[in-house]
Amino acid sequence: MANKSFWDKVRQATWTIKEAAYLVNNQNPDSPEIEISDTGSDKISSTFVWLTKEYQKERLHPYKGSGDSAQFSPGTLMRHLKDKGHYVSESVWKEYNKQHAQSTDSDVKIDTKKLYVDAANLIWEQCPDYPASQVGQALQELHSHIPKKPLTPPTVDTIRKWLKGKSPHGRGRPKKSLNTDKCKPDLTEVVVKLGY
Repeated sequence: MANKSFWDKVRQATWTIKEAAYLVNNQNPDSPEIEISDTGSDKISSTFVWLTKEYQKERLHPYKGSGDSAQFSPGTLMRHLKDKGHYVSESVWKEYNKQHAQSTDSDVKIDTKKLYVDAANLIWEQCPDYPASQVGQALQELHSHIPKKPLTPPTVDTIRKWLKGKSPHGRGRPKKSLNTDKCKPDLTEVVVKLGY
């Protein structure tokens, strides 16, 4: 399965889609046990066809090149696969993160979620009438107030999922009588209170 040249391939700065299809399935693209086929039922062929379709639909953006020679960041390809529920070898994912000194995906999600929920509660202390949707909008700028701890900001939809049921107003739409126009959250104060 894995030998030195396999791990050298995993550590490359860029992968083609063909290389990715092999590598995320613990196969060396230079000496494959399975040949990729558009009609193949194996995991490598399925991964290759799916990534190719995603690239053709412009859901994947190469670092350089185009067509079959397009080069992608390995992280971009593996995150896209994982986010869409496709298989990525845990050992390959860990080696990539070790090589690039990144924490694992699950560690980032847990820390980020807690940070954003704690920040939301502090915003609600400042602006108690804010509905969760407005808090989510305000939190889009949180990452820019924490320069010492670079964050990849989650989407507004993700923040809103994290805040579901946590609003002081409870579930559902806020009452129309709530006044949110006079209040503007102070994210600098929020970050200070969070200890960053």
